[in-house]
Amino acid sequence: IDSATYVGARGALRGRTAIAAHYAPRFAVGAERDSLSFADLDARLVAPELAQVVARWVLSRGDAVTSSGFTSLLMRRANGRWRIVHD
Repeated sequence: IDSATYVGARGALRGRTAIAAHYAPRFAVGAERDSLSFADLDARLVAPELAQVVARWVLSRGDAVTSSGFTSLLMRRANGRWRIVHD
């Protein structure tokens, strides 16, 4: 979604292009990648097409956890699919 926002340690990014550029080095050919999973999900509808999701994210490589933390997402249903509009 073009109006998506991401807030991280370095501040806010706005729009799909800026967010994709932020993550691009992690998906470059030959880059070492971790697997992303979520735990302790708590989803609540705040409107018929809008949900808040709070969860713990976990990055792992093989059997080892490399990083984890918490996130709060705002998701919107569009064309039958849920999309993150704010992270």
